[in-house]
Amino acid sequence: MSGLYLISPSKTAFYLKEEIKQKSLLELQKHFNPIIFSKHFFEKPCNGFSSSIEDRVADLHAAYQQQSADTVMAYSGGFNCNQLLDYIDWEILNQNPKHLCGMSDITVLLNAVYAKTKQITFLSPVFTQFATFGLNKHDFSYQYFLAMLKQKKVVIPHSLLHSDDRWQTIRSREDICYFNIKDFSGTLIGGNLSSFALLCGTPYFPETDKTVLLLEEDDHVRSMPSGNGPDFFFERQLTQLTQMSFFQTVQAILIGRFKKESFMNKEKVSKFIENNPKLRNLPLIYGLDFGHTNPVLTFPIGGNCHFSAQTKELEIFC
Repeated sequence: MSGLYLISPSKTAFYLKEEIKQKSLLELQKHFNPIIFSKHFFEKPCNGFSSSIEDRVADLHAAYQQQSADTVMAYSGGFNCNQLLDYIDWEILNQNPKHLCGMSDITVLLNAVYAKTKQITFLSPVFTQFATFGLNKHDFSYQYFLAMLKQKKVVIPHSLLHSDDRWQTIRSREDICYFNIKDFSGTLIGGNLSSFALLCGTPYFPETDKTVLLLEEDDHVRSMPSGNGPDFFFERQLTQLTQMSFFQTVQAILIGRFKKESFMNKEKVSKFIENNPKLRNLPLIYGLDFGHTNPVLTFPIGGNCHFSAQTKELEIFC
């Protein structure tokens, strides 16, 4: 691989601890050279959270114009990546294809780039997460990140162990749950559900002929005053997607693992399906290794997948 260009299109790295920075660099330098920090990567936030829209867009353009780097990676997630979309020069991105990588709020940018350029992007770990990869021998996040970028064809595994908190508390395996099981194929879009939903009704929402939805959610709504937790929040926004015209193309839904604090389980997912007629005959797989827990598998937004009901093998192509 060639170089890696680091950007902060949502949360700024102003508060990044030097120890985390060095650990992440140490891991990434094993496979990327050079590693370039964008001009405003460490900039003090102008709103307590991010640098200005102009600075973040300028860094994104510079990343795509940098000839020595073929991979662009976000520092972290956040909350306001959608501020950038109306100001991106899409022709710059069209003329300089890159591997754009990130997760959580970066879901917005990944899907918008695919929608506007048809370039495959990658729902993947962000810069800070590489500091903890390798702490546990069962963490194959880095391995599958590289495999997806290099091999372009990966069979999705399932971890024997997982953790909610960067491998400080290790939990035993939870079985993947299959609903309405049958073969399916399609193009992958989605990511973090609350971020993905921000694209609804905009020119940046990706549409395909045969869609497979990737959906996950963090636990940021667990203390809502109403007492409703992430499960209610998730069902509400999933219902929003089922009401859109694109949903007629959806072949299946893949749901990532939730944090323990989310109180999500297979019984609640089953109830979602029961409550919504549009989900009752749709293949759905719950508990895959992507989202806001470890391990963090990489999926190509705009890539293709095929699932065999007989072998329960999920194969990803990009």
